[in-house]
Amino acid sequence: MPYFSARGYHCHALSLRGHGQSDGADRLRSTRMREFMSDIRDVGEQLGNPVVIAHSMGALALRMLLEEWQPAAAILLCPYMREANSRWLKELLPKHIGRVVAAMMTANPYLLVCNPTIAKRLFFSSDMSEEEAQRWAAQLQNESFFTFMEMLRGLATHPERVSTPMLVVSAEHDALFAPESHEQLARRYHADFRFLPDLAHDAMLDTRWEDAARCLYEWLDRRGL
Repeated sequence: MPYFSARGYHCHALSLRGHGQSDGADRLRSTRMREFMSDIRDVGEQLGNPVVIAHSMGALALRMLLEEWQPAAAILLCPYMREANSRWLKELLPKHIGRVVAAMMTANPYLLVCNPTIAKRLFFSSDMSEEEAQRWAAQLQNESFFTFMEMLRGLATHPERVSTPMLVVSAEHDALFAPESHEQLARRYHADFRFLPDLAHDAMLDTRWEDAARCLYEWLDRRGL
């Protein structure tokens, strides 16, 4: 956020219900995707006509919301892709089958990522220091199991209903979702596509996060946003 604030943008960070210090932690397990969509819209409408930047699961919530709400623009950073699920399953299952089974049996997706070593492999570049990776991993939290299952089963989307200017951004070393799937997503939505070399899934926190921020800023600047 300081990167964009320094360039004249008024920046606001949305904390979805049940996340961080927001209300709803006691109901997080049963929270549905549509409730997260409502959070984005409620805050967006308070801000007027914002550019909305969303990451991973949040990017899926935003993409679905754009079918019924039109902000100034939308940026999907390393967005969740159901058709690319096999990539993270291949990463987790061979060595961590017990962890995957435990997460499903206890309805606790946090078990998939609570190990700092796994978190680093899934979310960050290999050159991130162990100390920094552990610092970020310590801030991970549980996620809605109901939403997690909705995502695995697949949520209906309708690209033809979306007219908001959109940018889809993919990271070369995203261990969860292949850049090819993000490029296909951009084509489906007639959106612009950008590829971030040498960055991982959590591009906004990664070792070369400035490259991601610059990519987003240049797109916004070219569109006069």
